[in-house]
Amino acid sequence: MIKAAAKLPLLETLHLTRCCTFPKEVFHEVGKSCPLLISLKYNESLSPNPYIPCNDDALVIAEAMPGLRHLQLVGNQLTDSGLRAILNGCPHLESLDLSECRHLYLRGGLEKRCVDQVKSLKLPDPPMRDRFPKPYATPFDYYKKITRY
Repeated sequence: MIKAAAKLPLLETLHLTRCCTFPKEVFHEVGKSCPLLISLKYNESLSPNPYIPCNDDALVIAEAMPGLRHLQLVGNQLTDSGLRAILNGCPHLESLDLSECRHLYLRGGLEKRCVDQVKSLKLPDPPMRDRFPKPYATPFDYYKKITRY
């Protein structure tokens, strides 16, 4: 990916769907090598554990891709702090799709900031944890309890 990005300095749009997770260095190099990048779709990355919050992608995107206008991170593990970093680092965002991002709570005025800053916004449904009875932290825990093998 890094070698390909280095050969595509005029790249404006990059779509990665249902692919493996990339080390943060890959996104950093893509951002550095492709300064005209305005649209990134990185959806449903095949993370080793989707139930663990992780802001690595968000932080690198915020740092390395300040010119983004369209960002889609469906199913990403970012948290509120990762979203804040994206809003700070990518001030020109016009569209943002965070569907199925289960670790976002949009606390501390974050939802209002998203609405005010981004023209076309798709926020996630309530966090996955809220959909299952307590004390189950993840859907896996819930189904493990009710399913007999």
